[in-house]
Amino acid sequence: MYKRGTIQTVVGISVILIFLAVAFLAFYSPEGLAPKIAAGAEWIADKALGGSREEKFEKKALQVDPAVKAAYEDIVKKLGDQGKGPCILRHTAFPKDFNDFTISLTEVPDGIFAEVINKKGQKPFSTTIAGKVPCVVWEEGAKNFINNHLDGSKCTSNCPLDYWNVSSITFTDRSHIYVDGDKKDIEEGNLLFKNRDGDVCFFQKDDYDKNKIQNNLRECGTVRPELPSIPIPDSGIGAYYQIDVDGIKISWTEPLDGFYALKLKQGDRELFNSVFHDHAQVLFSQYDLDGKETLTGQFIKYGPDDKFVENYQEFTIDLTQEPSLSSEPLPGFPKDKWNVIWYDDPKNNGFTQSNRLGSKYREYLFTGESLSDFKKDFGKKVLAYEKKDHIGLQAKSSICFEKGDKIKFNLGSDDGSRLYMDGELEIGNWGDHDYSVKSFVRVFSLNACHSFLIEYYENKGNARIHFGWHYIST
Repeated sequence: MYKRGTIQTVVGISVILIFLAVAFLAFYSPEGLAPKIAAGAEWIADKALGGSREEKFEKKALQVDPAVKAAYEDIVKKLGDQGKGPCILRHTAFPKDFNDFTISLTEVPDGIFAEVINKKGQKPFSTTIAGKVPCVVWEEGAKNFINNHLDGSKCTSNCPLDYWNVSSITFTDRSHIYVDGDKKDIEEGNLLFKNRDGDVCFFQKDDYDKNKIQNNLRECGTVRPELPSIPIPDSGIGAYYQIDVDGIKISWTEPLDGFYALKLKQGDRELFNSVFHDHAQVLFSQYDLDGKETLTGQFIKYGPDDKFVENYQEFTIDLTQEPSLSSEPLPGFPKDKWNVIWYDDPKNNGFTQSNRLGSKYREYLFTGESLSDFKKDFGKKVLAYEKKDHIGLQAKSSICFEKGDKIKFNLGSDDGSRLYMDGELEIGNWGDHDYSVKSFVRVFSLNACHSFLIEYYENKGNARIHFGWHYIST
């Protein structure tokens, strides 16, 4: 048990004695013998250490800059994001200097092979992202991207290809992207484009207006209008699901005092039992489903210390059920009040669990009883959580209207804001700017409740947010 340690100790002492002897001889020996003695000492040390110096060097060489590792892990996560676009994602900001490391993405038969490579060709990290293809928005695809999404008339069918599938993508610094070996400047802003096939593409720097992209394309993960919500009455946590041709999305509101795991089965076959953040995507092809099954699910709650809290009642999902608009509020979108969550610097970090601050200070945003009294002029004062700058919020509510109602909705902000109704981006006013207001008008054809999501951020300086509406005579 202690043999190896004893040998290492003896070797270490021997090496020290050898070097002391060599130093003594070198000092007192004739000048011509000194180089030979030094060379002999190095040969003896190499033999005594048995190659351990090379081993330590190799270990040091395989150490990766933490910022490069974080960028690599985030890219892998984003490229594997499930669901289909068009929509946008954000990746972690690349470090300014990769310190002689490279992040490489290569097309392989199974998907994308991602790896980190150092200048000696060693690969400390690698993985395969199954079923995905590397892609970029550039050249002819970039022109089509602008025409399809940014010119004011969104393309919804038979759209020109707005990206290129490529064989390889390489990153060596923050400012450049190598596509099939061709070096280009990379678009700043950490934005990614998920195309209609579900592949996540990088932007080559072009004449893009980042605010236009964020104003005209929804954030991936927001509810799409073609996916009406079906409540899960037995979930115990107000969950709901949505069905499209490719699969289902199960959503819920994450608790403040812990998190939920979701177990889903088809008969006796368990599809998964995993922890997700506020929604789970179930692709039919991934789980060998044809959209005609009945699934059984159950939520399990855990506390902030990862300890089990309770099992909720099992529920069923009938994939053949026809969704319809409801006169009841949607789960996660409370009626007659706003569910407000604050986030740290959502302009750069998005709205995620990792930068979530909490739900305090909701009362600061309201001046009356009506849902239309959502407004606050903060000036240069603290918004919430002792932060005046680099802070933002998401606010959710269900608002019900009657058939024939004609309503004008207004959203004003300093700095950026967006308004989604039933998952569709209706007002995009993203970016740093002075207070400005945008509007849209909607005539409702049914008595129904609709989900409203407001996203807002303050970068620096004055801060102000206002959402409201009023009836227009018909």
